[in-house]
Amino acid sequence: MGTEANAEAAKKLMNGLVDKVDFIYHLGALELLFRISSGTVEVLSIRPESAW
Repeated sequence: MGTEANAEAAKKLMNGLVDKVDFIYHLGALELLFRISSGTVEVLSIRPESAW
């Protein structure tokens, strides 16, 4: 299998395993909480690190 085929197979597997994935990303003094679901990205919140 080539790289592109492997990536597509992994994508199909992940889509079957999870409905949505939440991430926390640290950006300097901010923390961003976002969700990836059905190919879309939704920002749930942006807060100063001390607010968590």
